[in-house]
Formats: sequence, C-alpha cells, structure tokens
Amino acid sequence: WYSLFWCPPHSHQKEAYQVPLPGNSFVPVLASYPPGNEDITQAIIVIHGAPREAEGYFESMVNTVHQQKREDHTLVIAPAWADKACSAGDWSSGAELGVSPDAQAPYWTSVQRWMYGGPADLEDQHKGFSSFDVLDNVIDWIQLNYPHLRRVVVTGFSAGAQHVVRWAAMSPEGASGVTRRRGLPLRIIVGAASTMFYFSEERPSSACSPDVDQGQYWSCSNFSVPSIGQDCDSDWDRYGYGLDGLYKGASTPGKIRYQANRYLLKSINATSGSEVSKAVRDRWATKDVRFLFGARDTLHCSIGACSADCAPMLTGKNRLQRGLNF
Repeated sequence: WYSLFWCPPHSHQKEAYQVPLPGNSFVPVLASYPPGNEDITQAIIVIHGAPREAEGYFESMVNTVHQQKREDHTLVIAPAWADKACSAGDWSSGAELGVSPDAQAPYWTSVQRWMYGGPADLEDQHKGFSSFDVLDNVIDWIQLNYPHLRRVVVTGFSAGAQHVVRWAAMSPEGASGVTRRRGLPLRIIVGAASTMFYFSEERPSSACSPDVDQGQYWSCSNFSVPSIGQDCDSDWDRYGYGLDGLYKGASTPGKIRYQANRYLLKSINATSGSEVSKAVRDRWATKDVRFLFGARDTLHCSIGACSADCAPMLTGKNRLQRGLNF
C-alpha cells in the first residue's frame, strides 16, 4: 500500500495534537476541537484504512457531522498509525502536557501488524506497544480532556474496520457498553471489513459462500468445523481470524499473536485456550457493536476486492457475503 501518512500533517497542521503514551512516546491524532473544550458532549474516533489516510477520514467525518448539524457538540478525532519515524515536535508545534518535542510515535511498517494489534516496530523503544494499547489511550485521553463528554463512538472502515473489530474483541473498553474510565456509553461501528473475526471454530458451510452474488438479503444458517483438506492446513481459526492460539505463553516476542496475547491477558484472568476463549466471548456479548455493509460491495475477493487468503475465503467470497454470513 502507498502510505498517506504525513509528519507533519499535509493539510491539517492546526488540528494536529499529541496523545501521551508511557515513556517518551505519543499518538499522532487530528482533532476537530482543542483539548479543554467544554461544549463537546460526543466524540467520534475514526480509524483510517490501509493507506493510513487519517487526514482524508478526518475530513470526511467532519463534513458528515457538519451535514447533520451536530458540529457544535461533536468532536471528531482521527488517530494516525504511522509507518515511519515521527517526533512530537514535527507532528505539531503545540506541545501537549506530558509530551516532549523529541517524543516518538510508535510506528508499524506492516499494515497487518497494526490491524491485528501487533507490536510496533522498534519494540524496545516503544515498550512493546500494541496498536490496541494505542486506541485505549486515545479513549482515555478524550475523557480526560473534554470535561462534558457524555458518549463515545469508535468506528473504522475497510482495514480500519478490521482493526476495530479485533480491538473490540480483545479490549476491556466497551464491556457492558461503557468506557472504563468514566463509564460513558461506548458504541463500536464496523464498516465493510475485508475479513471477520470469529468466536467459535465453526465457519459458514460451502453452500453459504458460492461464487455468485446473492444480494443484500442473504442469510446463512449452516455452520460447521471445516473438514480436513478444507481447513487451511489447520490454521482457519488462528488469531486474527479466530481465537485459536490465544493463551498464556503462546507464540514468541515480536510476533502479532504474542503481542495480542500480551495485551489481552492484562484484562482477563485466564490461562488456557478454552478459558481465554470463553472470557473473550462473554465480554464481547456485553458490548454495543454495530456492523455496516455495502449492498453493492460484491466484487469477488480473488480479484483484489478483499483478502483472498484461505481462512477468510472460508467465510465468504466477497465483503457483503462475508458480513451477512457473520
């Protein structure tokens, strides 16, 4: 993917802010109102796609809020998952409390690593941050800096939706429908994710995933564990497509699954794979998660419209089919 991450921002230097992270690190964000604004009652955190076009997503959401005549009380905030070195001083000329100009943003040269909660590059320097840790910190920051905030929405589209759905599955944020810090209502909206995250080993039957478009009213009611020869070499349920491999001691440092485990096990009391899976499912069931799918998002994944890897192909042949099957 061609990266559209710019440091400093290409068009929105005045809206650039720094969210502090532990150590000498920060999250680059764009925010439609400065910290301390007392009129803000609602915040929308929007996660960009694979090209890291935070500025484009920021502009689109700001325009949408304006069209709905909600801009006076709605904060739009767009974190940027950097793919290169970026200092706080370069990102924004205005220093935030607790952020020095030489603080560095964690960055992920691999799109899949930030989508799936993997560790940042230069892991030692950035304390082994998961991209899920970063989103949690952004949610904390807006609660601390907008005193009259009453509700929060987290949303992502395409690759941003893949990140959001996995973060929603793994994060303690949103349990019982609220944020951890202040207990504010937290809604999570997943838009047109290329791949889904399953909470059991079962997948849609082959009859649920034909090569033809079945339209927006399709539904699937037949699920089963893939048979030998159709199970992607036993990896169909491996994390990021499912819960397999999530348990204490799984994987090795520096790997996506290792970091996802490290992040997850900070907030649940479980060790074995079955205990971890049950805890994740139970917590997910309490969250306010909504899914949006495009009625004409039906291009076959084999031609590049979505991931054509073995595990996601078991769940559907195009984005709409995958979403409706899920």
